[in-house]
Amino acid sequence: MASMNFLPNKAHLGINTTLFVAYHANKDNPISGAAIARHYNLGDRSLEPILQTLGNAGLLQSIRGQGGGYYIESPERISIKDIIACFISKLLPESTAFSEFSPILTQFIEGDYLLFWNKLSETTVQDLCDASEENNLPKLQNDILLFEI
Repeated sequence: MASMNFLPNKAHLGINTTLFVAYHANKDNPISGAAIARHYNLGDRSLEPILQTLGNAGLLQSIRGQGGGYYIESPERISIKDIIACFISKLLPESTAFSEFSPILTQFIEGDYLLFWNKLSETTVQDLCDASEENNLPKLQNDILLFEI
């Protein structure tokens, strides 16, 4: 099974948070940050910067006040690359010359790296939600969606 361990932890948490919100919430039933943190056994403070980053990028929408929380307006428009790009500064690593083989290695690695990012550009949050439903991933009960003060 392939692993995405080469991505920063914040990017993993951003992907999981975005997918969680898209799968379990909507504008009429947003999910609180506290409920997401509780589901993943995280402290509220550790999730806040992730939610803020995703919100500032326009990927998550929020409703303030009682009954508020997070939702995603158009999960079919958000690619996995969009999410990851919020948490890493460069999508293409800089090449450092190590030896006479560096240009050859760079040529092959950058080509594969670009294929990887292109694939992530094609995969949307909605695609992952649809796959989750097809794999019978259960939806949360509405009581977890409640806003907490």
